[in-house]
Amino acid sequence: MTVSIGFAQYKPQEDVKAFIHRVDQLMYQAKKNGKDRFSSEL
Repeated sequence: MTVSIGFAQYKPQEDVKAFIHRVDQLMYQAKKNGKDRFSSEL
């Protein structure tokens, strides 16, 4: 089993859909970089 994780800090007044989209993109970036990775935006 492997895991790829994207995480980001919620920005005040940010739309929830925009936040989820940012985190989703980070997760796909982590998957692209290989197994058992994480990608963050803080």
